[in-house]
Amino acid sequence: MYPLKKALEILEKTPLCNSCLGRQFALLGMGSNNPSRGHALKLVLTMTAAYTLRENPDEAIRILKILATNGMFQPATETLQKEGIELKEETKTCYICSGLMTKKKEIAEKIVSALKNYDYRSFLIGCHVPPSLTEKDDELKASHQIDTGESVKAEFNREVGKLVSAITGKTVDFKNPDVVAVINLENLEVTVNSNPIYIAGRYLKHVRGIPQTRWPCRACKGEGCPRCNGTGKMYTESIEELVLTPILEETGGDEGKFHGAGREDIDARMLGTGRPFIVEIKNPKKRNIDLQQLQEKINTHAQGKVEVHSLHF
Repeated sequence: MYPLKKALEILEKTPLCNSCLGRQFALLGMGSNNPSRGHALKLVLTMTAAYTLRENPDEAIRILKILATNGMFQPATETLQKEGIELKEETKTCYICSGLMTKKKEIAEKIVSALKNYDYRSFLIGCHVPPSLTEKDDELKASHQIDTGESVKAEFNREVGKLVSAITGKTVDFKNPDVVAVINLENLEVTVNSNPIYIAGRYLKHVRGIPQTRWPCRACKGEGCPRCNGTGKMYTESIEELVLTPILEETGGDEGKFHGAGREDIDARMLGTGRPFIVEIKNPKKRNIDLQQLQEKINTHAQGKVEVHSLHF
């Protein structure tokens, strides 16, 4: 049968852990995982060899030795020991991952720790795979003409995603996740990217002389100079700054962008129902915020110069 024959052919030349062996047959059969596939292949090969010990002992022992060494498979080692065959102590590691695939739980816990400061309902896992690891996996597939496998990246993202979901109770979202956690498999460092949030509303401008957005100094282009008293701005404050500052404090975002639906002159007021606006907050840590409290915080911060209302996501 193809999987068994191919698995033995691979292990004859290359030491592989259960995950890296099973991954070569990932497209065969659903409802399982690569470690289970790899273990199952090694177990059936061990059982078959054990069954043929009496009929063809030399071939059976040869296969068991391959499984015990390159397969790093304890049942094969114990089967040999039962036959009075002791192997030399030889520590082997997986040719492709060097043991990395056994650290999925550790990596998942590391990601969960990195996510603890973020509000999120959904997430997605990504990873940076060392080129050497990918090259070894691709070379193995090419040399053994394997077209039933998947990539290391696909396995890691899926399986670690399942573990993170089980630990946190959050759901994986492939289209529009709240946060994306990327693990560098070379140094196991985690980077979290929180997708932007958008808050819309209307603003009123009760005083004249305030621009809608930050206006860089014409002389220094925002660098700071005597003309602008080192502020880098033509005007000391703007609607953008008065509105964004409290929002960034509340969400823990890295930066924000203010977009108004049109604009009024600097020396004009904006009364009536106000002008529609929307703000984009990049990499927010808090997403579940009370917009009524935020509205009050913005209006208090603006000290009557600017007022916002009707905030909504």
